[in-house]
Amino acid sequence: MFSRIKFQDFMALRDLDRTLGRLTLLIGPNGSGKSTFLKGILGVQNPGVFGNQIVVVNTRAKTDSARVSLYLEKAFVQEHTSGPARDFDWQLYFQAEWRAPHVGMGTLLNGSPQPTDTLKQELLEELNNIMVFTLIGQAIAQPSQVQPDIKLSQYGHNLAAVLDNLRDKEPERYEAINEDINSWFPEFDRLYLILLHKEQNFLGYA
Repeated sequence: MFSRIKFQDFMALRDLDRTLGRLTLLIGPNGSGKSTFLKGILGVQNPGVFGNQIVVVNTRAKTDSARVSLYLEKAFVQEHTSGPARDFDWQLYFQAEWRAPHVGMGTLLNGSPQPTDTLKQELLEELNNIMVFTLIGQAIAQPSQVQPDIKLSQYGHNLAAVLDNLRDKEPERYEAINEDINSWFPEFDRLYLILLHKEQNFLGYA
């Protein structure tokens, strides 16, 4: 649903505009802004999430604000709104703003055409459903007990069981992950789930 993110004077990201795909890979040395990129998404959800942490950092220009903008896919906007608009006008985006050094001013839905109140509420719910995880290899590798509606932990525990549920409930999304698996891990061409402990329904990977 989200196709682009733009940073302006937000923490380590002074001026960054990036397209988002089904898979967006962040690579860089320590301090290059990878974690800041993810924090920006959380900041759009809740501008007050950073507490007293300094958000506005700009030594090049006289500014006292920072912004992060998260754009919706044009195709989605065209499908769910109506009214005359040129192609480049079909864009909606959530924008969060902070005043120096860390005061969150809120998040607004901007752009055109204007969404209905119902659509606006649906978009806000989608925004609030975004979750950011810090996946750790040791956590991902641990077996997972199969349970209905099991949740992925912050560091990747229960991933096997979550994928198993996804395979059963939303097979198209599960196959989409398998289509991308080789770009994440070149040594693998597909993700296989195996039952490790039959009596306790523990899943692992093959």
